[in-house]
Amino acid sequence: MRRAVVAAFLAVAPVAGAGSAMGTPAAERPKEMVNDLAERRALADRLNVLTGAEALTRDAMRIQVEATIPVFLKGNADRMDEVRRIVTEELMAEMDKTVPFLLAHSRDQLAAAFSVAELAEIIRFYESDVAKRLVAALPRFQREAAELGAKLGLAAVQAAIPRIIDRLRTANLATPEKL
Repeated sequence: MRRAVVAAFLAVAPVAGAGSAMGTPAAERPKEMVNDLAERRALADRLNVLTGAEALTRDAMRIQVEATIPVFLKGNADRMDEVRRIVTEELMAEMDKTVPFLLAHSRDQLAAAFSVAELAEIIRFYESDVAKRLVAALPRFQREAAELGAKLGLAAVQAAIPRIIDRLRTANLATPEKL
Protein backbone atom coordinates (compact mmCIF):
# COMPACT_ATOMS: atom_id res chain seq x y z
CA MET A 1 0.00 0.00 0.00
CA ARG A 2 2.73 2.42 0.91
CA ARG A 3 4.12 2.06 -2.62
CA ALA A 4 0.75 2.91 -4.11
CA VAL A 5 0.24 5.87 -1.81
CA VAL A 6 3.75 7.12 -2.49
CA ALA A 7 3.17 6.75 -6.23
CA ALA A 8 -0.03 8.69 -5.93
CA PHE A 9 1.67 11.46 -4.01
CA LEU A 10 4.60 11.59 -6.38
CA ALA A 11 2.10 12.30 -9.10
CA VAL A 12 0.87 15.36 -7.21
CA ALA A 13 4.13 16.58 -5.72
CA PRO A 14 4.12 19.82 -7.75
CA VAL A 15 0.56 20.47 -6.64
CA ALA A 16 1.21 19.77 -2.98
CA GLY A 17 4.02 22.28 -2.85
CA ALA A 18 7.20 22.24 -0.89
CA GLY A 19 7.83 22.70 2.77
CA SER A 20 5.95 19.93 4.50
CA ALA A 21 6.72 19.35 8.15
CA MET A 22 7.52 15.65 7.79
CA GLY A 23 10.21 14.67 10.20
CA THR A 24 10.09 18.00 12.01
CA PRO A 25 9.69 17.68 15.78
CA ALA A 26 6.34 18.99 17.04
CA ALA A 27 8.02 21.83 18.93
CA GLU A 28 9.56 23.13 15.67
CA ARG A 29 6.44 22.82 13.53
CA PRO A 30 4.24 25.77 12.78
CA LYS A 31 1.78 26.22 15.66
CA GLU A 32 -1.20 25.35 13.47
CA MET A 33 0.28 21.92 12.74
CA VAL A 34 0.56 21.16 16.43
CA ASN A 35 -2.98 22.27 17.22
CA ASP A 36 -4.94 20.90 14.26
CA LEU A 37 -4.11 17.21 14.36
CA ALA A 38 -7.77 16.13 14.38
CA GLU A 39 -8.50 18.22 11.29
CA ARG A 40 -5.40 16.93 9.50
CA ARG A 41 -6.37 13.36 10.35
CA ALA A 42 -9.89 13.91 9.01
CA LEU A 43 -8.47 15.36 5.79
CA ALA A 44 -5.98 12.49 5.55
CA ASP A 45 -8.85 10.00 5.94
CA ARG A 46 -10.65 11.80 3.11
CA LEU A 47 -7.50 11.62 1.02
CA ASN A 48 -7.22 7.88 1.66
CA VAL A 49 -10.77 7.50 0.34
CA LEU A 50 -10.09 9.66 -2.72
CA THR A 51 -6.89 7.80 -3.58
CA GLY A 52 -8.53 4.41 -3.19
CA ALA A 53 -6.00 3.47 -0.50
CA GLU A 54 -8.09 0.59 0.80
CA ALA A 55 -8.57 -0.93 -2.66
CA LEU A 56 -4.86 -0.48 -3.43
CA THR A 57 -4.00 -2.14 -0.12
CA ARG A 58 -6.21 -5.11 -0.87
CA ASP A 59 -4.78 -5.36 -4.39
CA ALA A 60 -1.26 -5.43 -2.95
CA MET A 61 -2.35 -8.14 -0.54
CA ARG A 62 -3.78 -10.24 -3.36
CA ILE A 63 -0.47 -9.87 -5.22
CA GLN A 64 1.36 -11.10 -2.10
CA VAL A 65 -1.02 -14.05 -1.83
CA GLU A 66 -0.47 -14.97 -5.49
CA ALA A 67 3.27 -14.85 -4.95
CA THR A 68 2.92 -17.20 -1.95
CA ILE A 69 0.71 -19.83 -3.57
CA PRO A 70 3.50 -21.64 -5.50
CA VAL A 71 5.15 -22.59 -2.21
CA PHE A 72 2.07 -24.63 -1.32
CA LEU A 73 1.59 -26.14 -4.78
CA LYS A 74 4.71 -28.28 -4.50
CA GLY A 75 3.52 -31.85 -4.17
CA ASN A 76 -0.08 -30.82 -4.83
CA ALA A 77 -0.05 -30.35 -8.60
CA ASP A 78 -3.14 -32.52 -9.02
CA ARG A 79 -5.17 -30.32 -6.63
CA MET A 80 -4.01 -26.85 -7.61
CA ASP A 81 -7.46 -25.23 -7.44
CA GLU A 82 -8.10 -26.53 -3.93
CA VAL A 83 -4.67 -25.40 -2.71
CA ARG A 84 -5.14 -21.98 -4.31
CA ARG A 85 -8.56 -21.58 -2.65
CA ILE A 86 -7.34 -22.63 0.81
CA VAL A 87 -4.19 -20.49 0.72
CA THR A 88 -6.08 -17.47 -0.61
CA GLU A 89 -8.87 -17.76 1.96
CA GLU A 90 -6.53 -18.16 4.92
CA LEU A 91 -3.98 -15.53 3.94
CA MET A 92 -6.62 -12.96 2.98
CA ALA A 93 -8.48 -13.59 6.26
CA GLU A 94 -5.32 -12.71 8.17
CA MET A 95 -4.34 -9.83 5.89
CA ASP A 96 -7.83 -8.33 6.05
CA LYS A 97 -7.32 -7.87 9.78
CA THR A 98 -4.43 -5.50 9.04
CA VAL A 99 -6.33 -3.15 6.71
CA PRO A 100 -7.68 -0.83 9.44
CA PHE A 101 -4.21 -0.55 10.98
CA LEU A 102 -2.61 0.16 7.59
CA LEU A 103 -5.19 2.83 6.74
CA ALA A 104 -4.76 4.44 10.17
CA HIS A 105 -0.99 4.36 9.68
CA SER A 106 -1.35 5.99 6.27
CA ARG A 107 -3.67 8.61 7.77
CA ASP A 108 -1.20 9.38 10.53
CA GLN A 109 1.70 9.64 8.10
CA LEU A 110 -0.24 12.05 5.92
CA ALA A 111 -1.40 14.07 8.91
CA ALA A 112 2.19 14.35 10.14
CA ALA A 113 3.58 15.24 6.73
CA PHE A 114 1.17 17.91 5.53
CA SER A 115 -0.57 20.96 6.91
CA VAL A 116 -4.33 21.46 6.69
CA ALA A 117 -3.81 23.79 3.72
CA GLU A 118 -1.57 21.29 1.94
CA LEU A 119 -3.99 18.42 2.54
CA ALA A 120 -6.87 20.56 1.27
CA GLU A 121 -4.86 21.37 -1.86
CA ILE A 122 -4.02 17.70 -2.45
CA ILE A 123 -7.67 16.79 -1.94
CA ARG A 124 -8.72 19.42 -4.51
CA PHE A 125 -6.37 17.75 -6.95
CA TYR A 126 -7.75 14.29 -6.20
CA GLU A 127 -11.27 15.55 -6.75
CA SER A 128 -10.29 16.63 -10.29
CA ASP A 129 -11.08 14.52 -13.34
CA VAL A 130 -7.42 13.82 -14.12
CA ALA A 131 -6.78 12.59 -10.58
CA LYS A 132 -9.85 10.37 -10.73
CA ARG A 133 -8.40 8.82 -13.88
CA LEU A 134 -5.07 8.38 -12.08
CA VAL A 135 -6.71 6.69 -9.10
CA ALA A 136 -8.70 4.41 -11.39
CA ALA A 137 -5.52 3.42 -13.24
CA LEU A 138 -3.29 2.88 -10.19
CA PRO A 139 -4.46 -0.66 -9.38
CA ARG A 140 -3.71 -1.75 -12.95
CA PHE A 141 -0.32 0.00 -12.86
CA GLN A 142 0.46 -1.68 -9.55
CA ARG A 143 -0.54 -5.14 -10.81
CA GLU A 144 1.48 -4.71 -14.00
CA ALA A 145 4.51 -3.47 -12.06
CA ALA A 146 4.23 -6.40 -9.63
CA GLU A 147 3.92 -8.90 -12.48
CA LEU A 148 6.88 -7.38 -14.30
CA GLY A 149 8.88 -7.26 -11.06
CA ALA A 150 8.11 -10.92 -10.40
CA LYS A 151 9.24 -11.92 -13.90
CA LEU A 152 12.39 -9.83 -13.74
CA GLY A 153 13.11 -11.05 -10.20
CA LEU A 154 12.72 -14.67 -11.25
CA ALA A 155 15.00 -14.12 -14.22
CA ALA A 156 17.57 -12.47 -11.95
CA VAL A 157 17.41 -15.37 -9.48
CA GLN A 158 17.76 -17.92 -12.28
CA ALA A 159 20.73 -16.03 -13.71
CA ALA A 160 22.41 -15.72 -10.31
CA ILE A 161 21.89 -19.26 -9.02
CA PRO A 162 24.73 -20.88 -11.01
CA ARG A 163 27.16 -18.20 -9.84
CA ILE A 164 25.94 -18.51 -6.25
CA ILE A 165 26.41 -22.30 -6.35
CA ASP A 166 29.89 -21.91 -7.87
CA ARG A 167 30.94 -19.38 -5.25
CA LEU A 168 29.54 -21.47 -2.40
CA ARG A 169 31.42 -24.51 -3.66
CA THR A 170 34.62 -22.48 -4.13
CA ALA A 171 34.29 -21.31 -0.52
CA ASN A 172 33.72 -24.93 0.59
CA LEU A 173 30.20 -24.11 1.75
CA ALA A 174 27.17 -26.37 1.54
CA THR A 175 24.87 -25.96 -1.42
CA PRO A 176 21.19 -26.86 -1.62
CA GLU A 177 20.46 -30.17 -3.30
CA LYS A 178 17.33 -28.87 -5.02
CA LEU A 179 16.33 -25.37 -6.00
